Amino acid sequence: MEWSATDGDAPINPVLAFRQNLHSQNAGGAADHWWSALLDLRDSSIEQLLARLGSAFPGQIILPSVYSPEDRQAHKARQLMVVFAKAPALEALNRTGAHEFNVYGVADGMVHDSASVNASARFHPPPKVPVADTGSVVMGIIDDGIAIANDLFRTGPTSSRVENAWVMEAPFVETDGQNQTIGRSISRAQINDLLRQHTAGGFLDEARFYQSTGQITFADAGYSPVSAQRSHGTHIAAVAAGAPMHAAISTRPIICATLPPRVTVDVTGQSSLPAVALALQHLHHQAKSFVFDGAKGDPVPVVLNFSFGNFSGPHDGTGEIDFLLEQFITQGGAQLRKIVLPAGNGNLSRTHAEVPLKPRKNKRSRKLRLVSPPDDRTASHVQFWIPRDASHVARFRATPPGGPKSPVLSSQEGTPAELVLRNGSGDIIARLTRSHIPAPVNRCLISLSFNPTESLTPSNALMRAGHWKIAIKGAGCDGMDAAEVLDTDAVQSWIRRDETVPGFAPGGRQPRFEDARYKTRGTFGRPLATDPKRTRSLIRREGTLSGYATGAFPVVVAALEAKTKQLSTYSASGPLSPGPDQTPTRIGPDVAARGDDSAILRGVISAGSASGSFVRMSGTSVAAPAVARAVADELCGKPMIPKPIKGAPKLRCTKGYLDIDLHLQGLPEDILNPY
Repeated sequence: MEWSATDGDAPINPVLAFRQNLHSQNAGGAADHWWSALLDLRDSSIEQLLARLGSAFPGQIILPSVYSPEDRQAHKARQLMVVFAKAPALEALNRTGAHEFNVYGVADGMVHDSASVNASARFHPPPKVPVADTGSVVMGIIDDGIAIANDLFRTGPTSSRVENAWVMEAPFVETDGQNQTIGRSISRAQINDLLRQHTAGGFLDEARFYQSTGQITFADAGYSPVSAQRSHGTHIAAVAAGAPMHAAISTRPIICATLPPRVTVDVTGQSSLPAVALALQHLHHQAKSFVFDGAKGDPVPVVLNFSFGNFSGPHDGTGEIDFLLEQFITQGGAQLRKIVLPAGNGNLSRTHAEVPLKPRKNKRSRKLRLVSPPDDRTASHVQFWIPRDASHVARFRATPPGGPKSPVLSSQEGTPAELVLRNGSGDIIARLTRSHIPAPVNRCLISLSFNPTESLTPSNALMRAGHWKIAIKGAGCDGMDAAEVLDTDAVQSWIRRDETVPGFAPGGRQPRFEDARYKTRGTFGRPLATDPKRTRSLIRREGTLSGYATGAFPVVVAALEAKTKQLSTYSASGPLSPGPDQTPTRIGPDVAARGDDSAILRGVISAGSASGSFVRMSGTSVAAPAVARAVADELCGKPMIPKPIKGAPKLRCTKGYLDIDLHLQGLPEDILNPY
C-alpha cells in the first residue's frame, strides 16, 4: 500500500467521489446507470439550472416529476432539489466548477438502472380530498416497508385510509394517472380497487396485493420488507396512525412514501437525503390537496413522522437535512404543523469522538484509534469537523492496518487537499480528503473513506481489517499563539452508520473508536449511559444525537423504559456543536416516549406486516410515532379513538405533558399505544 496526493481541486462531497470510484471498480461504471443526487442550489430557479445543465450535459439530467411548474420557476436564495444524473455529469457537479451552475453542495443517493427510471413522467396535481370539519388531521409517514393493506389502515375489507402511497422501489406503471420518475404513486381509489381484486370470502390475499403494488418482488436480488413478519414502516405507521378496522376512523387519512429498501440495506456511504427530499416534495403536494368539507376555511393540519436517523453531519443545526426539513415547515404552507424525528440509537455505539485542539505540554499529537471490523462488506466513512473559527488549524495523519503512515493533511487552505491510498494493483482503497462546506455550515471537513474488508466477489479491491491510527495535532496560526486555543476547541468526529439493520441480509459491520480510558460499565455492571465526570477518554456519549435531528424545527423524541421511567441506554443525547452564532440550535431531545417496556423486555408491541400480527421493535424510532399520534390528538382537540370499542383491546393514554405550540416538554409515563 502507498499514499499519494492527488492533483487538482478536492471534490465538494468526498464520499460521492469515493462511491463513484468504488462503483467503477465493482460494477464497471455502467454508462446507463442514473445517480440520484440532492443539489444545494443558490440564487437560481430549477428551470434556470436545467437550462444550463441541459446545454453542458445533454441527455444526462432528468428532473423528477414531483416538481410542479411553480416549483420549477420559483427563484430562491437557496433550495435543495433532486436530479437524476449520469456519472460524468454528477462528477462534474461534484467539483468546485459546479459553482458556475450555482450548485454549492451535492449529496448522492441510489444508483438506478435505466429500465427503472421513467424519464417521460410529468407532474400531476392531486385531486382535492374533502375531510370532516372537526377532528381531522392528516398523518404523513416516510419510512421503508409500509404494509399499506394492513387492516389497521382500513375502514372496511375493501376501503383504505391511505389516501396516497408512493412506493419508490416499485416498477412504474404507464397506465397510472400519477406515475413517477421512479416507483409508483398509488391513490386510494387504486388501493381500494386492488383490495377488491384480491379479496375473496371476506379475506384479503395480502401477498398478492403487495405483488400487485410492487412491494413484493422476487424477480431480482432485492429485498421486500413487507414479505417478512416484521417491517419497520408498518410498525411505525401503526403506532402513529393505526386503528381497528371496525372503528371506521375517517378523520385520520394517511399519506405515505415508502423509501426503497436499498436506502436502508445499502450502507456503503450513499445518503438517503435524495430519497427523503423526493418524499417530502411529494407529500407536500399531497397535503395541499386536503380540504375541509364544510365552511371551515383553514388548511387541514398535517403531522409527519420520519423515523430514520444518521450518525454523520455537522451536528450544529446547519446541515442539509436541517435546512431540508426547515424548508418544508416554513415554506410548506399552514398544512404541515409538525415533523417528528427520533433522537437516534447511537449513545453506546462509540461512533463519536472529541479531540481537543489545544496543544499538549509535550507537543505530541493525540492518537485516535479506529477499529475496522473483519467481514465488513460495505465501505466505511469517518468525518472530522474542524471548529468554525477559521484561525484553527488541525493536521492529520492516518495509518491503515498494516500499512504506511500517510503524509500530513492539513485543514489549512493552500496545502494538498486529498491523499489516496493504493494497493499493489494500483486500486484506490482509501481517501483522506479536505473540503470546505459553504455557509451556513462554513466549516472545514476532513473525510476518511475506505473500502470494504470483505467481498463475495474475488475481484473487488479490499481494505485490511484491523486498527487505524489517526494522529491529530492542533496549533495556532495567523499570528495567534498556541496558548490562545481554548480548552473547549476540539475536532468533532463521527463515524457514519455502517451496521446493516436487523431483518436485512448481513453485509455491513459498524466501525468504532477504541480507547482504553472509555468506561463501558457502571458499578453494578449495567451499561454506562452517560460519560463519567472529568473523563479523559476521547470517545463521547455526549453529542450522539442523530445528524437528522439537530435542527430547531422538528420535534425530537428520545426513548425511555416504561418500567423505570429512565431513558433507554441507547437513546442518543446532545449537546450540539455551536452554530454560526455560537449558540446551539437545541440542547438535546424535546420529549421522551416509551421505546422499551423494561431493560429486559425490550421494545414495544405494534403491528407486524400481516393483518392481525403483532411484533416488538425497540429504539427511538418506535418512540417517535407515539408522540406524532399525541401531537395529532392535541391539534384537533380529541383523541383518534375517543373510547374503546366493544370487543377491541383497551387503550392506554396519559393526558397532559404536551405543549405543541412550543416544543414538547416533560416525560410522559405512557404515551398512547394503539394496542
